[in-house]
Amino acid sequence: MYPYINEEKNIFASEEELEVQIPSQRIAQLINQALIEEVSSVYLYDTLADNSKNELCTKQYRSIANDDRFHIKLLKEMYKDLTGIDPPDNWEDSANIDIKTVNETILNEIETAKFYRDLLAAVEEDFLKDKINYIINDKQNHAILNTYLLTVCFNE
Repeated sequence: MYPYINEEKNIFASEEELEVQIPSQRIAQLINQALIEEVSSVYLYDTLADNSKNELCTKQYRSIANDDRFHIKLLKEMYKDLTGIDPPDNWEDSANIDIKTVNETILNEIETAKFYRDLLAAVEEDFLKDKINYIINDKQNHAILNTYLLTVCFNE
């Protein structure tokens, strides 16, 4: 899902790689990729909310979508702070929703939290670290909430 620091091997960054200073241009690219994923996530959770017949599920999916909208705002701010320009709006809203997709949301949220932890290790600026930590906490909470919602919303 996310391009980790070691793209050639498509694996998580090693401790040695995290210690290397990553240029702000690379961090901006990672933030842009995170923006693309967050937009897709908003669409996914809005679709789940729209299609749910359970009021609790609708409310919770809408809440997660709103959290991700706030993440988009934070990521746009971080991108602009790093580059001095607004991030490109070159993403699409698309997701095919089925039970497999819902199962994958749990793993995607965990993977996303790992991505943000790697990004956190790569940045030095405190104002960026605070925003990234906020997003990490949300992603971990979303994974837990999705585990619960999977049992409630799809076992009716």
